[in-house]
Amino acid sequence: MRYGMLHKYAPVIFMMLFFTSVPGFTQSLVIKDQTINSRVMNREMSYSLLLPEDYDTNSDSFPVIYLLHGFGGDQNSWLVRCRINELVDSMQLTMHIRNFIYVMPDAGNSYFINNYDSSNMISDYLSRELIPAIDSICRTIPEQSSRAIMGLSMGGFGAIINAIKHPKLFGNVVAMSAAVRNEEIFKNLPQDRYEKYFGRVFGPGLSDSARITNHWAENSPYSLTDTIMVNSMREINWYIDCGMNDFLLPANEAFHQLLLKNTILHDYHVRPGGHNWSYWYKATVYGLLYLDEKLLPGR
Repeated sequence: MRYGMLHKYAPVIFMMLFFTSVPGFTQSLVIKDQTINSRVMNREMSYSLLLPEDYDTNSDSFPVIYLLHGFGGDQNSWLVRCRINELVDSMQLTMHIRNFIYVMPDAGNSYFINNYDSSNMISDYLSRELIPAIDSICRTIPEQSSRAIMGLSMGGFGAIINAIKHPKLFGNVVAMSAAVRNEEIFKNLPQDRYEKYFGRVFGPGLSDSARITNHWAENSPYSLTDTIMVNSMREINWYIDCGMNDFLLPANEAFHQLLLKNTILHDYHVRPGGHNWSYWYKATVYGLLYLDEKLLPGR
């Protein structure tokens, strides 16, 4: 576990920001608004892809990073709000990160989990349909050590919970400003916020202790870590990042303490900033640098 600002990259980040501002600089291949006919979801599901610029001119296979959007986002949020294609290109130019395949699924406001009445089975869709489909469509390296899941806010929670529930799929996690509330924080949410953000996921009209249902426990890192073997979590590379002025900092601190309690090695970074894309843009840089070190190139 490390606290840090990654100061050594600061000069390079300024240079990188210049290149992302140059019109037409992008090189990576953007493939937007693809669909998969999901039996689990009983509808077509959308996703977008970012492929290496020379993907069509060689036969190489690549590690894959799943990018999970926040509340109110969709399959194009990372492209529109973060300009992830330009960011990746500039990082390859200035920091020499490796080529990856990036997958950006749309999950609505599901928190990337199956909901309380099984009418929205997003986690099952991701693990049972989307990942196998991507591995068959794209030249991925279909191994746990070469697959990462990365998300912000709602997507940060989705990255954490799906890695915990599917440790054989994801060997690397980057969670930024993760909405990973423990029992105390969840019970004390104002009712209007609970209904807006969680009613459709955990059940409407619940208040105080009534929110701590079996379904909540089945999708809580705090409950699962107490009931499953933590050995599988110890095999995952964890990177947790949150801003000092983020309202979710107490939740991220609580998850950090949970990992410490269970002696699960992880990187934990707290830097100046809030719950916004200005913060997440730089956090994405640090997260991708981390994954560049951790994602294995296959056997």
